[in-house]
Amino acid sequence: MAAKDRPAFGQRFLDYLLQVSLIIIGLIIATSVDRCNTARKDRHRLTGYYQAIYKDLEEEQNATANNLGDAIKDVANLDAAIRRFGYADPDSAVAGLTSLNAVLRKGVFRTFSPTTYDVMLNTGDISLIRDIELRSELAGVFAYRTNIVRTDLADYDALVAETIAALAAYIDPACIVEFRAAAPCIRDVAGLADHGLDSLVLLSLAARDRLFHLQLAEGELEAVAKRVGEVLKD
Repeated sequence: MAAKDRPAFGQRFLDYLLQVSLIIIGLIIATSVDRCNTARKDRHRLTGYYQAIYKDLEEEQNATANNLGDAIKDVANLDAAIRRFGYADPDSAVAGLTSLNAVLRKGVFRTFSPTTYDVMLNTGDISLIRDIELRSELAGVFAYRTNIVRTDLADYDALVAETIAALAAYIDPACIVEFRAAAPCIRDVAGLADHGLDSLVLLSLAARDRLFHLQLAEGELEAVAKRVGEVLKD
């Protein structure tokens, strides 16, 4: 092509800018579409997580309510056992053993399986929860579950075993283990009244602490479950 037939430099530069602009616009559109698709997938995934978290919270509320009821009964039965053993007569001691065995026979049963919140932490998906306040509330509830409720349970179970051992000098351990409450089970009524109540008082204090912690857990679980439920309705 002769020099005179070539487009002017200015025209060539404009054509170049147009081509570059079209490429940039195409990239912007593609990126925006990709971001929209990613955001839509994230919202769908987060909704699934919220549904699973809500189910976890419901299960935790049920477990807490059951254990709270047990803790209330434990406090009442331990108080009754302490009072009856303190009378230092055989009939009252047998009644006290009946109250004590109500605590031991019931026991405490619950599991602490990994929660959806734990899974989100391990996978990094916790960042999907943009509501920092809600994320903080969830962290607090599930940390309390692990660090307080589960620890209370382990400590309480261990203290029950220590209490049985401490009372062995005054009550036949077989009667405790087999949950029998009869006069021959009491080895030393006077000794039980004078020296055997300390371990029961310690167990009663532990039961009260556990009751208090479960009451706190119940309130926090109700509040955060309500928050998650509201999010799912939106």
